[in-house]
Amino acid sequence: MKYSVMFHHFHDDDIFSKSKGSGSISKIDFHSIIDYIDQNFNLISPDEYTTKVLNKSIVETDVCLTFDDGLKSQFSIIYHELEKRKLKAFFFIYSSAFSKKPPLLEFTRDFKLFSFDEVDDYYNLFFEKVKTNYQKEYSSFLYLYDNNYLSNYFFYTSNDRKYRFLIDVILNEKYYEIVLEMMQSKNYSISKRKDCLLMCTEDVKILHNSGHSIGLHSHSHPTNFQSLNYKDQFEEYSENYEFLNSLIDGKISSMSHPCGNYNNDTLKILKKLDIKIGFRDSLVPENIKSDLEIPREDHSNILKMLKLN
Repeated sequence: MKYSVMFHHFHDDDIFSKSKGSGSISKIDFHSIIDYIDQNFNLISPDEYTTKVLNKSIVETDVCLTFDDGLKSQFSIIYHELEKRKLKAFFFIYSSAFSKKPPLLEFTRDFKLFSFDEVDDYYNLFFEKVKTNYQKEYSSFLYLYDNNYLSNYFFYTSNDRKYRFLIDVILNEKYYEIVLEMMQSKNYSISKRKDCLLMCTEDVKILHNSGHSIGLHSHSHPTNFQSLNYKDQFEEYSENYEFLNSLIDGKISSMSHPCGNYNNDTLKILKKLDIKIGFRDSLVPENIKSDLEIPREDHSNILKMLKLN
């Protein structure tokens, strides 16, 4: 592991259910990961981490904790555990999650995990709908797909990677039409699930007031961010920046790249917004390319290693 750890979803025995293949972890798993980090690395706060990065004094044993997407389970389950251990972390928030029409990202994940007996049942239905309703796009998928796509994300299954390729490269906006149709067929309600899946503004304010660092994660969390032109990228981050700054009444100085996707335009925009440090979503490549391209280890890889030992 180098430099930082990335967390997303958590489950408990009450509100936040566990599903096979969900990628979520429990409070016990979280403490196991923190214990491992404490024993083998130098776990530091966002402020100290930022200072060391900017001063070029960061070393491979320096580690910080990062949480992406502003998920309710992070606040409801883990915030209190961080407080107990007197730990501070980065929380990267996308702003459209607080709008009346949040992106489908978390709802699609929730839908595929809890409206189907198996995750692959969701994938099989999705693939079949693409094949039937979008024959041209499906043919492009068969022709263009490379089995090595996202192979550096070791926690992705083969169907995960095919699915991501379809929605990121082939389908674009058509993806939403397919998923919304599938949700409707199973009476899945986005409005009823929102409060359980995403933080509210008060949660973010509490995190900030408790000394955690709130950072950018774009406005609408595009999964293929580098495909956007400069103007659209700038709008994504400037809107995110303005919303979070006004929410916590403080200057935002950190960020993480949605799905690890960015390009040179992205880096120019972040510098223009005076963002000091940014995080990728994998350890490939392992080196810190710039202050805005810090690698992260996914928590699932650490947990897998611990369970094998």
